[in-house]
Amino acid sequence: MDLAVVIINYRTPKLVIDSLQSLQPQIDSSRHKVMLVDNDSGDDSLPILEQAIKEYQWESWVTLIPSPVNGGFSAGNNVGIKAITAKAYLLLNSDTILRPGAIASLETALEKHPEAGLISPRLEWPDETPQISCFRYHSPISQFIDGAATGPITKLLDAYNVPIPVQNTPFRPQWTSFACVLIRVC
Repeated sequence: MDLAVVIINYRTPKLVIDSLQSLQPQIDSSRHKVMLVDNDSGDDSLPILEQAIKEYQWESWVTLIPSPVNGGFSAGNNVGIKAITAKAYLLLNSDTILRPGAIASLETALEKHPEAGLISPRLEWPDETPQISCFRYHSPISQFIDGAATGPITKLLDAYNVPIPVQNTPFRPQWTSFACVLIRVC
């Protein structure tokens, strides 16, 4: 498999269905699969998701995996990753809506940047306002900036502030949000 998309559900089946609908036109079931992990929601998520998979005929590319425990974000993603072998894994939050062409764009970025272990796309709010999703490592100075919360101090020490303003060109942040991240398998 070229790409396995892992989505964790925890009591958000309607959001997951919206996310899957945004993925549907971008998925090539011969190269892409979605591992949908229900993180022991304990509600009616499983039957809702099972029904949606049948209703929308997603069986060829979506696998629903009920986890017996809610081990949190990382454990849930590990359940999905362990369920399938792929060249790359795209971790998505359950509320992520992909813009048209997003999968192809991420795959192209992975090919163009063989040195990259993670590819993190620009994230946007529903109104297309960019989200800050890349950050510097925390340091004593960044903690001071957060604590001070004043314009002059923030401007003076901006190079040490943790959030990195949204960029329009690729760059290497120290860390990125995992709301949507593509991971290359070595």
